[in-house]
Amino acid sequence: MKQTERFIEQHAGYNVKEYFQEVHGAYLRDFVLRAGSVLRHGYGEKKWKAELADVTKKDWPYLTGFRPEEALAQAGTAASIFQSKILPERFHLAPAEQEMLNLALLGKTDEELARTLGLSHWTVKKRWQSVYHKVKKADPDLLVSSSVKEKKDIGRNRQRRRYLLDYLRNHPEEIRPRSTKTRH
Repeated sequence: MKQTERFIEQHAGYNVKEYFQEVHGAYLRDFVLRAGSVLRHGYGEKKWKAELADVTKKDWPYLTGFRPEEALAQAGTAASIFQSKILPERFHLAPAEQEMLNLALLGKTDEELARTLGLSHWTVKKRWQSVYHKVKKADPDLLVSSSVKEKKDIGRNRQRRRYLLDYLRNHPEEIRPRSTKTRH
């Protein structure tokens, strides 16, 4: 189960057209089929017999995978959970902002961000302000805790970045590269 959870955590947010995985042996084949994959190729045809002559049934290869519609049709499987994690982005961040946020998630300070990205300290500050503006426009309450709302703006600036980075850790769709076709 941990392996399935890690797979979903690592790959959630990517909008894939089809996912493929090669597994070896009937046990793993059955495992991924129960998880929502579909058998794509069993290599049983004559053309594969010579190449797989030395392979035992225990190590026989199988190509499995799923398309979004196949995964969603199998409610409750790991594949359907994976597919349901593909959420639309809310903030519409620019690629440069996404790059900065990915580095910030690694723990880089503003000075390190500026040095890594080849920018001035002020440009990094402006990018943060742009990100905060886009987030506030999409969700005005995301960067403010309930205790801060009660105390007005006391301590808000100190917590804003922490709230944003915590949110992004759980919503990778906001900082994953996307094709220009899906750009809004």
